[in-house]
Amino acid sequence: MPKAPDAETDLDCVLRTTFACNQRCAFCFVALTGRRTEIPEIERQLDSLVRHRGPGVELTLSGGEPASDRRLIDIVALARRRGFRRFELQTNGVFLSRPGLLDGLIRLGVRGYMVSFHSHRPALYDRR
Repeated sequence: MPKAPDAETDLDCVLRTTFACNQRCAFCFVALTGRRTEIPEIERQLDSLVRHRGPGVELTLSGGEPASDRRLIDIVALARRRGFRRFELQTNGVFLSRPGLLDGLIRLGVRGYMVSFHSHRPALYDRR
């Protein structure tokens, strides 16, 4: 028999590193202010997640576009030092071609990638 959902363990742990993005997807609900979440605030959020959920939960890295944040490798390293080992990156994938980014993320244990790519037709994909 399938296990019933547990409100305590089935919650997502989401860390928004930035509120900047290189796309303007019609479905996106994030207020794109261009602001980065400062490192002291990220550390407070990570500490709170560990305190309330434990270090074994999956951490979803989101934004805006988290891969546009040049601090992303350092942020994942901060999370690993706090005990996080499972990560998912929500991304549009554009910045994953930046030299060293994908290799660095994989080296730090980012194994899940939720890539939003909504059309193979440039006119539709680039529509704002």
